[in-house]
Amino acid sequence: MPSEQRSRIRDSTYTDCRIQLILGLRTYTDRDQSIRIPLWISNSGRHVADIELTLPRWEAVLLREQLAEVTSAPGSVVTELLPDRAMVLESGATLVSKVPHPA
Repeated sequence: MPSEQRSRIRDSTYTDCRIQLILGLRTYTDRDQSIRIPLWISNSGRHVADIELTLPRWEAVLLREQLAEVTSAPGSVVTELLPDRAMVLESGATLVSKVPHPA
């Protein structure tokens, strides 16, 4: 990467960039069996671009496993946000009930 590009990336105009899921669009598999995740890029709250993150199937599986591990661990965001509804099972999966579960 040329030095001018690196300095531009460090520039303050890029410090408030966010990459978010586009909630209305689903992740899908393309013809090559790659997984495509629609994403929205914003800078300082202003929309910059819509992109797709393209992952080979094995990378998507690895990402899914890592996300599942983080979100299902005791003390994770899911179990903290829904303490009376989220329960971590022995398999490591998180079960989120529509009704509170008994303690």
